[in-house]
Amino acid sequence: LIAQQRLHIENFDNTPLPFDDDQFDIIVSGMSLQWINNVPFVFSEIARVLKPDGCFIGAFSGAASLQELRSSLLLADQERKGGMNSHMSPAINVSDIGSLLGRSGF
Repeated sequence: LIAQQRLHIENFDNTPLPFDDDQFDIIVSGMSLQWINNVPFVFSEIARVLKPDGCFIGAFSGAASLQELRSSLLLADQERKGGMNSHMSPAINVSDIGSLLGRSGF
């Protein structure tokens, strides 16, 4: 059987996970990584609580995602307000994920 633990942290960017080292066989993060500002810290915390042969599965929208929406929002701001404001969070380049994970202990 699979044990399930759900965790809600208000500010995960700089908050250590409330678990001991080497605690989990698998950690899954579905479409939440793009909302994190301090990705290296979060990855290092995930690596810390994973068992040595544990598995991390993370899904996120990459930097090339939603380009049409990004462009539309920028153009709309420029037309309506005379300036531009990004309404979307910065995204991680898919090509950078390997080095981010490596620096974080994976």
